[in-house]
Amino acid sequence: IYVNYLKKNKINLAKKYIDKLLDIKKDDYELLRDKAFIEYLNNDILLSDKYINKALNINSKDVFGLNILGLLYIKKQNILEAVEIFKKAILLNPQYSDSYNNLGKCYIDLEELSLAYLNFKKSYKINPNSELPLINIANILSLKDKNKLAIHFYEKAKKITPNNQHIDENIIICNVRLKNYEW
Repeated sequence: IYVNYLKKNKINLAKKYIDKLLDIKKDDYELLRDKAFIEYLNNDILLSDKYINKALNINSKDVFGLNILGLLYIKKQNILEAVEIFKKAILLNPQYSDSYNNLGKCYIDLEELSLAYLNFKKSYKINPNSELPLINIANILSLKDKNKLAIHFYEKAKKITPNNQHIDENIIICNVRLKNYEW
């Protein structure tokens, strides 16, 4: 039940049901990992950290769990540690696109735009049905004043998630930078 609530972005209901399961199975890896993810989504970094560390003590080779840990490092501004975690996840499963996308985000924070761009491209090649790497590729292009090309990638992302307001806002920003006021 909690997984379905997560998919519908009903975090509090997901939390309610996962807590009931954790009362029954206190040391279940997937429950601990998912609880960490739910707390991450709730912005409870301390609680999320507690659960992901407990989970990774059980299974340190799960890429989803490692990605949660890496995201927590990013939230705590420990970007270099996050980079190492995402690289470890990529070594364990080079086909998990989120690891590349998250690593790319770290490289943006480190102002390594070329490395960020390469990782977003890898993420997109693995999962062309995700709008996240497309948006991130477009963001990099926009930062490099390649606004026409950025718009192209934003529009590709918009085909995947048509009602994403952030994509629309970024397209507007690029058109303003291009002085394309007629758009």
